[in-house]
Amino acid sequence: MASYILLFWLMAGGIYFIVRNPIAVGSTGTGENSRAVFFYPSMNESFIIEGIIAAILLFTAGIGIVLMYQASLQKMNKSYAAKLMVVGFVLGVVSFLALQWIINIKLQKV
Repeated sequence: MASYILLFWLMAGGIYFIVRNPIAVGSTGTGENSRAVFFYPSMNESFIIEGIIAAILLFTAGIGIVLMYQASLQKMNKSYAAKLMVVGFVLGVVSFLALQWIINIKLQKV
């Protein structure tokens, strides 16, 4: 369990957070009209929440890959294997598309 926590911390950018000490979430301004900004508008910097979101998506994709692997081990129960394969594939694709969407936001293409 500790290895998964360490892996999540590293994937979230834990070393970056220690070295650079970024803020958790940005904002568009001050006062009542300001709103939260979750993604830093540059590829060279990030907010803490951005790293956590990316790590969650990477873990979700990893779970999808593990499910697809487990589906390949199911020789006797083909319907269960098909369900595992579909769920694993969907998790992987959704995670990939969400990460691409985040990159497009950071590059200001959206």
